[in-house]
Formats: sequence, C-alpha cells, structure tokens
Amino acid sequence: MSGAARPSRLDVEGDQRAGPLDHGAEVAAAWAWAIERARGPVAFALTRQTVPAFERDAGFAPEAVWQGAYCVRAAGERPDVVLLATGSEVPVACDAAKELAGAGIATRVVSAPSLELFAAQGREYRAELLPAGVPVVGVEAARGGSLERYAAPNGFVHGIDRFGLSAPASDLAERFGFTGPRLAAEVRKRLGL
Repeated sequence: MSGAARPSRLDVEGDQRAGPLDHGAEVAAAWAWAIERARGPVAFALTRQTVPAFERDAGFAPEAVWQGAYCVRAAGERPDVVLLATGSEVPVACDAAKELAGAGIATRVVSAPSLELFAAQGREYRAELLPAGVPVVGVEAARGGSLERYAAPNGFVHGIDRFGLSAPASDLAERFGFTGPRLAAEVRKRLGL
C-alpha cells in the first residue's frame, strides 16, 4: 500500500524496573527513540521474567540503543569472538564472556535490542561492532533465525528450535544451555577455542 507507515520493531526485553545495570536503561532509551524518532507503529517485546543485572562498560550512553545494537562489554580492538545477544540473553552472554576471558579468550558482548535499526546503520558501524573474520555467536532463547546472517559464515546461533516445555525458568536455562558456563563451553567446543 503506497504511503503506508512502515512499522518499526524494537525487540527490547527485560523487566520493567529501571536501573543502571539492567535492561531498564534499554527500555527507557527505546521508549525515548519511539517518541522522538519513530515514523510509524512501534512494538516492544518485554519479558515477564526478572532479568539479572549486568554491568556495561564505562561510557555507556543510552542513545547507543538508538543504533539498534551497541557494545556492552569490549574486548580490545580485535576480539577472538563476539557474542551478539538480544534482550534477556544479554546477561547470559556477559556471564559467558567472563568465563571465556578467564580462559584467555577475548570476548566482546553486543546487545541488539533492534535488529531492524542495526541493519539500517552504515556498514562501518556494523563492522565496528562485528569485525570481519571474527566469529559471531548469536544468543537468543528462541529460534534465533534473525541472528543467522550475522553469525555466518564462521559463527553460529545458540538458540532453541522448539517449544512446549514448562518448568521454572532456571531449569529451562540449564537444560538448553542458557547459563554463562554452559554458553562459554558451547562457544569453546563449536569454535575450537
């Protein structure tokens, strides 16, 4: 339909309690983007789960969320691996990065609250976050198909390809490898690090 407003999608997950070390900062920044920049409908995908707090590197500016993806934890100019996580998987990726760093593997963590906005950024910005030749591991507790284009050709997506199990969230996280230690082990195994 000509002239129709194109919806924008922000997959910002997290509990709705704001704080400097949790997804509340992402939710607030995404809300500000929706008010100031959106030119059509915007959808927010928020989880009901409590999301563990995580610490971003110094210098975090909430406007970084407006780029669709931003660096949460740097690992120098050229990391050994990048963990590209969405929503409530960001704290899991941060925990895995700590595990990997303990093994001497430089790991960058990138939060991607909106893959649509990230794809709209210039090639230079995307390459700054996801350097060519560095394996990218997409971390998404759903199918993760939207992360495959960033993980290819030398990375992988750590996701779940089915649904229907009911249990406490911590039990499911352990079963499907969505804990820091389990994700770090999978990264080392699949990438030979």
